Amino acid sequence: MSPSVAKFKYQWFSKGDISAAAAIIFDNLTILTFISLILQFRYNFPTAIILKHIIPGTVVGVLVGNLLCIWLSFRLAKRDKRHVIAIPFGLDAPSGIGFTVLIIGPAFIWFKAHGISVEQAGINAWHVGVGCLFVTGLIKLGLSFFANKVKSVIPRAALLGAIGGVAIALIGFIPLLAIFQVPIVGFMALGVVLLTMFAHVRLPFNFPGIPAAIIVGTGVYYVLIPFGLSGGIPDLSSNLTFLLPLPNFSFFIVMHYMSTYIAIVIPFAILVFFGTLSVTESATSLGENYQVRDLVIIDAVATIISSLFGGISQTTPYAGIPAYKKMEARSGFLLINVIVVGVGGILGLVGFIVNLVPESAVAPVLFFVAFEIAMQGFVQSDKKYYPALLFAFFPSIARLLEIKFTDGSLITTAKFQVMAFANAVPHISDNLAIVILGNGFIVTDTLWAALMCFAIDRKWWASFICAIILSVLSYFGIIHSVYFSGKMYLPGNLPESIRNIPLELSLGYLGLGILVIFCSLSQHNNTLILDKDR
Repeated sequence: MSPSVAKFKYQWFSKGDISAAAAIIFDNLTILTFISLILQFRYNFPTAIILKHIIPGTVVGVLVGNLLCIWLSFRLAKRDKRHVIAIPFGLDAPSGIGFTVLIIGPAFIWFKAHGISVEQAGINAWHVGVGCLFVTGLIKLGLSFFANKVKSVIPRAALLGAIGGVAIALIGFIPLLAIFQVPIVGFMALGVVLLTMFAHVRLPFNFPGIPAAIIVGTGVYYVLIPFGLSGGIPDLSSNLTFLLPLPNFSFFIVMHYMSTYIAIVIPFAILVFFGTLSVTESATSLGENYQVRDLVIIDAVATIISSLFGGISQTTPYAGIPAYKKMEARSGFLLINVIVVGVGGILGLVGFIVNLVPESAVAPVLFFVAFEIAMQGFVQSDKKYYPALLFAFFPSIARLLEIKFTDGSLITTAKFQVMAFANAVPHISDNLAIVILGNGFIVTDTLWAALMCFAIDRKWWASFICAIILSVLSYFGIIHSVYFSGKMYLPGNLPESIRNIPLELSLGYLGLGILVIFCSLSQHNNTLILDKDR
């Protein structure tokens, strides 16, 4: 063993960690803010419960997951004798907002409608959300036993295609809207990101491009406020309060109410599981050889512990490894995230921290992260798999449209759902088709790409199995649910106007599978004929 290897010491902090921290901190704090605002203004949920219990409890999951990922990076660095990048980790946006809108809010309304006081209804609804999160963690823990096997079966291009679709549609496009909402600020910050990270322009004193973009964008924002060109003065008021969460098992009292929401919980857990598979493959393709089972277990443990402290949003490994590698980050960005998000959540400063830096100044950073993730599939995959990579993008795009259609800004979700069902005869309307395609998007992304990858490699039976899995999952609404909530169902329990949709989807995939087998037989016969001719 060479002396340099024997004396190896992991340099866990680098200048790039500052850049990486900016993106992950903003992501986590924004999700916490969304949860708080939705509960307060859409449901008139008791503010005290949000600030004293929900936010601090949810932050615990972030802290636990980040610390475990830091430990995992040290373990990998010691094993490989090299400087590694930690897996970025934080709150899962779809389920964080989904649990708020589909579980806690409706549960709060239900308890109030049954004569329970507002305060007690809020506590009961919070406990229902906590119980659902606890079950979500248990499901992910159970799935961890199959993680290595599932990852070994699914082609790399399929996993990278799935995560690429998420990057373009959700990580990249939504921040692009924020850039255009305040264009002067957004374009200035975006310009710094593009010039430094892609055109490789060096700033004076080798100052990192990502922090520079945020500083420039923030400075321009505040300078333009008096001219009415950037927006109003942000609300930087805060009530400093020490809100250290404590373990609470009261949610077991309302566990019997959870049966109503289990059909929502299972798809969210499966989505994050498949997302973790994709994140692990993304890291592995860049030489960061994390074990998928370790990441699934860490995610499950963080989610379960968060629920025990009152959290309501599941955690997830993030898909930013390609971007963070380009920033030359290590593990320090996770420690910064722990400090800032921990302080923000426990001291009640979430709103202050988010409002201090305008979204238009941070959005270009997320845009850059999306580019790096999406490009990875094309860099790491053989050219023959490009169609599969592109095929995997579309369910994520549908999910983006679904989010915008159902955010309540144009029409209430309930009314939109009724209209979609009413217009489902004689054929599925565009609006309902977008919802169906967007539900279960990560699972659909992965299986679509896998089906095509196997077909390209002439692995016909594997491609056929993908079609059968899609057929079964779509029949029960695990993917392609007809409900905006994405919940599962038995087709016989659906409204009559849409009862045949799951059957049509299932038969469509079954027909695709039969076509694949027909190709298999046809190819086999052609091979025999060619052999005879020889």
